[in-house]
Amino acid sequence: MHTFMRKLAALLCFVMLAACAGVGIPPTDDPDAKLALATTLVNDGRVMQARGQTEEAIAIFEQRGDRAGLARAYRVYALVAFSGGINADPIVLRKTPPHPRREELERAEEYLNRAAPLAVETGQPYLVARITLLLGSSQYERGNHREACTLYDRAIDQWRAAEAEQPGVVFQMAPGVRDFPDAVARIKATVPCS
Repeated sequence: MHTFMRKLAALLCFVMLAACAGVGIPPTDDPDAKLALATTLVNDGRVMQARGQTEEAIAIFEQRGDRAGLARAYRVYALVAFSGGINADPIVLRKTPPHPRREELERAEEYLNRAAPLAVETGQPYLVARITLLLGSSQYERGNHREACTLYDRAIDQWRAAEAEQPGVVFQMAPGVRDFPDAVARIKATVPCS
């Protein structure tokens, strides 16, 4: 009887965890809403749920032939990979993930390299700069600090070119951060760029 109760408790715990995995995830067929939700989920440490939302968005964009949407989705999928979302773990809950593993960096770079030409082709210059920033962060994680700094500088240049090309676009920044170049400069300050 005691063994039966332990097995029952374990089964109930598993069922409760499985039920919680989708808590707070509103149903939507809008792929851009799925990407926004996926970004929030990554930031909350719910990367497996973010992965699901991103994969659903990718499928919708592919079905529609929406190359601009695919560029955005591939960038978010790279964020999922950076956060451990390509792992086979059923749930990953961590606000601050450890340094990405080599496989995670490779997968993230694969999706960033898919996203970049699509972003250029579909006229999304701000997205190009954000992709370049993530490529720089990947190089930083690999220990290639000089290459990271080069990519960070390129991201700032791309952002400024985007502002000249498409003025007046407003992006929400973290508290205390003026704009994208300021955010990148803060990142660069942590990297030995010399």
